[in-house]
Amino acid sequence: VLLLVIAVIGASRVRTNDALTHYFFHNSRINQDIRSLNKKMAGVFLVQVLAEGKNPDALKDPQALRDIEKLQQYIQTLPNVGKTFSLVDMLKKMNQAMHEDNPGYYRVPDSRELIAQYLLLYSMSGDPGDFDRLVDFNYQRGVINVYNKSDMYMDIKHILSSIDNYIHSKLANSPLQFHSGGGITYQAALSEVIINGKQKNILQVGGIIFLISSLVFFSFFGGLLVLLPLVLSVLLNLAVMGICGIWLNIATATISAMAMGMGADYVIYFLFRFREELAKGLSWEQALAVAEMSSGKAVLFVASAIALGYLCVCLSGFLAHIYLGTLVPLTMLVSSLASLTIVPALVLKIKPVFMRKFITDADCDQPSAITGGVICGQFIKRTIHQTEDKL
Repeated sequence: VLLLVIAVIGASRVRTNDALTHYFFHNSRINQDIRSLNKKMAGVFLVQVLAEGKNPDALKDPQALRDIEKLQQYIQTLPNVGKTFSLVDMLKKMNQAMHEDNPGYYRVPDSRELIAQYLLLYSMSGDPGDFDRLVDFNYQRGVINVYNKSDMYMDIKHILSSIDNYIHSKLANSPLQFHSGGGITYQAALSEVIINGKQKNILQVGGIIFLISSLVFFSFFGGLLVLLPLVLSVLLNLAVMGICGIWLNIATATISAMAMGMGADYVIYFLFRFREELAKGLSWEQALAVAEMSSGKAVLFVASAIALGYLCVCLSGFLAHIYLGTLVPLTMLVSSLASLTIVPALVLKIKPVFMRKFITDADCDQPSAITGGVICGQFIKRTIHQTEDKL
């Protein structure tokens, strides 16, 4: 009970966050390079905002361009944003250049005609592909490139939600429609979908295991006994993550979902052997001792082999493998020990009916407990012969 309380408290401290840089060690070469680039440049992680008009040449409207400028000015006040860049910045620079670099003219031109002339002049002297990453051929859709210094899931979510709130509150009457996304935001969306999917996956797998185990033992209590070590392993996995500050991300959410399926066979092995010994006429304590020394050993051997195999990946130097190499062995440890301690303790205390539910047959020399009844080879053969005679 104490362990369960600690597990629940630790699991409540788990936070969802994800970042590509977090899959490598802090002092790895890739993280060193990213920190250096972020320090000397605007930011290496890109977020984009699509500005879309209803008709072609919508981005030649001064009001539309001023709305883009307002949005850019707001985005640049957000944390971790180093710079924004769009067609507006190009037009402001052209307007300043056409007025002898007077800083007072670093602004959006006042007329649609002047904007069209600037764009025409640039197309005649510059590279026609310069605007391809900023606006489409018809000047109906353009993008705002937001250079960000962080790829953290929570930071990206904060930027996206702040942009959406500003659009809905300040730019509701704009002639343009704005949509945030692109760049590193795919990672936030992917993390959200996978993490939420894995959480549902844990519930689905748990429900399937409970249903199948209940059918195998012809008992809902038997299904709960099989499910108990799995629930404990998932809770303790999350508790370790919460206490150690390990984020719930794509890698760890996948491991948590795996934990629900790993070790289900341990309880089934053990309970079936326990029932077989009870069927021989042994007492509950004697049957438990034999089951622990036979199936119990097998469970520990299998769990140890899997745990030690996964521990090897900790030597890879990849941080995501550290999670895999520690959380999976923890799952094996918890599920196997719970199968051999907590489950038999509950069985001895409650002495459930399904453990002694047997069908006997006079022809059976050595009964074996299978799916709630003793079925022997002679009984099966006799049934087959009777069926053949009737046919």
